[in-house]
Amino acid sequence: MRTYFVSFCMKVAVAVLALGFVSAPVMQARSGKHSQIMKVIRKYDGCDGVESIVIGSFLMGIARLASSGEEGDEILKYIDKMAILSADEAGPGLKNNISSDLEKALEGYEKAVEVKDGEDDMTIYITMPAGDSVSEMVIVSRSEPAVILMLGDMPVSELENIAREASEN
Repeated sequence: MRTYFVSFCMKVAVAVLALGFVSAPVMQARSGKHSQIMKVIRKYDGCDGVESIVIGSFLMGIARLASSGEEGDEILKYIDKMAILSADEAGPGLKNNISSDLEKALEGYEKAVEVKDGEDDMTIYITMPAGDSVSEMVIVSRSEPAVILMLGDMPVSELENIAREASEN
């Protein structure tokens, strides 16, 4: 399920960019907003039924080198840090706590797209402090709950090119 979720999220993220949902001006990013989502991920790291991973800039650099020439590797050059949390196997009380904390941490982000497919759901939130580049992309599934946080300097024009190329394949 998690592999499908990540693959599904990346495909939808690329589709969002292809459709131009992020081409409109977006609310200015507040200072340190990503740290609130990272705090949620770190807060629940190690809890029963919760899996999380934080991939720093060093490992992202290795991932860029290792994936050179692979499908989807274009976006990696713009991502500096990534964090993933999945609470699919957590108890109902813990899931509710995580969901509540995530909702608070996401206040002020721009909702780019929301997708529902049967019982599965996904929402992509972004921040564009400069207006021409995405600094944070947060992919959230409330049905699990799960969150993928991508931090970097992702120029909208480059993301649109990546999305265009992906839609042609």
